[in-house]
Amino acid sequence: MWTAKWQPNSSQMADSISPSKNSGFTLIELLCVITIIAILSSLLMPQIEMARNKAKRISCEANLHEIGYAVQLYLTDHDNTYPYIEANAGAPGALDDNGTPIPDVYSGQPGVTAQSLLQTLQPYGASLKCVQCPADMESGTNSNFNKYGCSYMWIPLVDGDYASNPQILRRNGLRTAKLSKLRQCADFTPVHVHAGSNLSTNTLYADGHVQATK
Repeated sequence: MWTAKWQPNSSQMADSISPSKNSGFTLIELLCVITIIAILSSLLMPQIEMARNKAKRISCEANLHEIGYAVQLYLTDHDNTYPYIEANAGAPGALDDNGTPIPDVYSGQPGVTAQSLLQTLQPYGASLKCVQCPADMESGTNSNFNKYGCSYMWIPLVDGDYASNPQILRRNGLRTAKLSKLRQCADFTPVHVHAGSNLSTNTLYADGHVQATK
């Protein structure tokens, strides 16, 4: 017996291949996704900030190591004698936090020629970048680099002394300084953020190592 086969019309075919009206996100599902993303972001942001601060500390340490290498090259070229360096020679007329002019360390001293850290050590590999601490540079016009021409403070304890026998004046007279304890260069101010609100200063010592002090 012959029977006719049923054929769907065009409207039925369109309904069968069109996406379901219920396949999209509901408002509640969308809000749940947004909430989860917000929670994950709040958990990750402190870790990201900690990683950024650590990267800035490491970059600063690398800068100080580069300065230390330049000092060693200077010594080999100057009879193993430490240079005379002005802390703020790159910024004439620099002022302290109270607005008082900061005098040059060696200003007016006969027989002493002193320049800025960069001017003195640039011929020995020190670059403009290595005198710019990333944490300090974030302060913009208030940065120590902007004030003094350098993010780092040269510590003139043994300028002009022989590196093999540096002498420091103490209460009981001159004493030979241990290179591992002799500070040479450091951040002007504590700028490196650690856990919580603790700030630290990176310091270069005469034996070449860099250490953070809080």
